[in-house]
Amino acid sequence: MINPIVVIKVMNEKTKFIQNHPTFYSFLAESFGEGMSEGTVIEIKVKKPNGVEISDSVEVRDGDVKIFSAVQEFFN
Repeated sequence: MINPIVVIKVMNEKTKFIQNHPTFYSFLAESFGEGMSEGTVIEIKVKKPNGVEISDSVEVRDGDVKIFSAVQEFFN
C-alpha cells in the first residue's frame, strides 16, 4: 500500500528538483512526455566528483512501456 505521507514528500522534492534544474526537467519532460515506445534507446552517464564515470543503456521492450507510462503519469 502506498503511504500518502511519502507521496507528499516525493512531490515536494519533485518541486524543488524542478526549481533547481529547470532545463534538465524540461529535457526529461520532452523525452518522456510522449511516452516511450518499443525500440527507444535510453542512455545515461553519471560522472561523480572523484572523476569516476559509469554509463549504461537500455532498449525499451514492449513489456517496459507500462513502467514508463506509470512514471510519466506520476510526474504530470
